[in-house]
Amino acid sequence: AEALARRGQLEQALQQLEQAMQLDTKSALPPLLEGRILAARGQYPAAEQALTAALARMPPAQPLLDRVGALVALTEARLAQGKVAAAAQSQTSLAAVAPGAPITQLLAGRIDLARGNLSGGISQLEKVLARAPDLLAARLYLGAAELSQGNLQQAQQQLEQVVQASPDNVAARKLLASVRLRLGEPEAALSALTPALESQPADPGVLSLIGAASRGTGDSRSAVEALESQLKTHSKDEAAALNLAQLQAATGDLVAAKSTLSAALATHPDALPLRLALAKVELAHGDV
Repeated sequence: AEALARRGQLEQALQQLEQAMQLDTKSALPPLLEGRILAARGQYPAAEQALTAALARMPPAQPLLDRVGALVALTEARLAQGKVAAAAQSQTSLAAVAPGAPITQLLAGRIDLARGNLSGGISQLEKVLARAPDLLAARLYLGAAELSQGNLQQAQQQLEQVVQASPDNVAARKLLASVRLRLGEPEAALSALTPALESQPADPGVLSLIGAASRGTGDSRSAVEALESQLKTHSKDEAAALNLAQLQAATGDLVAAKSTLSAALATHPDALPLRLALAKVELAHGDV
């Protein structure tokens, strides 16, 4: 299961874990790995259940790293579901076994933010970064908190460091673009967002921000040039075609969006995301 999970074959890994748990009803390791996999897939309620079971199975002699890992993952799964009180309970248990770990303080800061205590959360995250400046998750949450408080320059400083260290971090790019738009810098916002379109279908938040930035620059074409260039050299790139069409539709060019999707469907006739996008364009045209 661990080998399959490392290769990204999560469904097969879960099948192996199911067999392992049928054969061994006492070990904490199978439900621990199951919880982590489910959390990675965004199945947070099931992940919470598996991680709770893993903790219940752990004897006092269980290695500390296993217990810490389970408590961290459980707290994060509960935060993802908005269960702030439950997350605080598991974070308190984490603090009892790993009081000096940066992740313990990071989760305390996240809980403060979830409770609306921005100043407390910012203070906690700043303390984390003072001890562990390379902890990008803390810097990302600090940037988001500074943005919520309207501290735009401080937010931009934190988020630029995250993007520089982790260029594929789409969440950081979205937040950085939001900061730059509020600072009246639409061109800089576009430069932060464009790389997020290159390798995979972008989420609606990215496309919405690109549309806002394009309107700010007064030049909607600048937002699609990178994708058009990508399609010229990689005509079968389904993700680029989908992103380009959605961006064309977001900026009001429905004819171009339909043309892009029709061309992509000629190459990928069974691609459901392309068909769904084309259906939305037809609806926008009023052609039910």
